[in-house]
Amino acid sequence: MSALDIMLESRKRMLRQFPYFGFRLHQLLLVPSNKTSTMATDGKAIYFNEKWVPEQHAIHGHKFIMTVQAHEVMHVDGFHHLRKGTRDHKLWNEACDLAINPPLVASGFPVHGGLYDPAYAGKSAEQIYAILESQRSTEADKPSTGNGGADDDDSGNGAADGDTPDQGDNGSESGSDGDTGDAGTSGDGDG
Repeated sequence: MSALDIMLESRKRMLRQFPYFGFRLHQLLLVPSNKTSTMATDGKAIYFNEKWVPEQHAIHGHKFIMTVQAHEVMHVDGFHHLRKGTRDHKLWNEACDLAINPPLVASGFPVHGGLYDPAYAGKSAEQIYAILESQRSTEADKPSTGNGGADDDDSGNGAADGDTPDQGDNGSESGSDGDTGDAGTSGDGDG
């Protein structure tokens, strides 16, 4: 089954299981792209990596692909691509994902180890961004332990510094064109 076939089948299933998300997905174009390592959105389309989709489908099935598509819809419906302003792209994406994922989990979508923390439930992306920015500043102010940075969290596991799309950011596109929508559901630091 091709990546597009998987995306279309998942979208069709969404109409039956999650009608709102299915309806919203049918309003967005599906565009294969090698510019994202997973999925991303610009508010008009969902861009998907043609290698990643079948790989994830083979591991997790349609429910996972449906979750990532619903996640992208939440980015669009939250106007995240328009609300970013001059904020740091990676940190903004992480804040948006932390705002998106609790409602997805509450709706019955499985978030496979992605950026999910129930402590952020009910908070806006702007509120979460301020928290993450404060944590980032606090971490930067800590003195080094002198052990070559072994205590520093640069593991790419979803810490506040975030990952770039090519490092597994679930599709968020870097740049200033307002793209957002990293899936934030794969557990590899995607935000």
